[in-house]
Amino acid sequence: MGRLHYKTNKALLWGRLSYHGVGPARTVPTLWIVLGPLGQSITATGLLAHAAPTVIPKPYSTAMQALAVLYGIPVWGFAIIWLTVAAAITLGTARQHLPFSLCAERDGEARGPYPGQRDRGGAALAGDRVRHAPASLRQVT
Repeated sequence: MGRLHYKTNKALLWGRLSYHGVGPARTVPTLWIVLGPLGQSITATGLLAHAAPTVIPKPYSTAMQALAVLYGIPVWGFAIIWLTVAAAITLGTARQHLPFSLCAERDGEARGPYPGQRDRGGAALAGDRVRHAPASLRQVT
């Protein structure tokens, strides 16, 4: 179920990149997230194939090892392609200024993920403090 969900999201992301371009500069680092599940799935398949001889009989364990290779090589190839694309987009965006983005910026004003949110003691959280700080403190050099 998780693999189907991942493949669907990967296809949507690839389609968005193909038809709509990269998008805002602050979203570029999210392109690297795709590499995690690709590497984990290759590793999991290889480890299952490695453990197969201790659990299932000989012809099936050999088939599992072959399946791990037949699955791992194409997925690894796609991961290398994705690594190249993500690196190229990140370097291109970094040359134009890649912002650090933990909070959204609207109308030149930094806002936290939950505007108006307060902690348990009633104090304003970071997004509100940044918004209400003097302009000289909000400037990033």
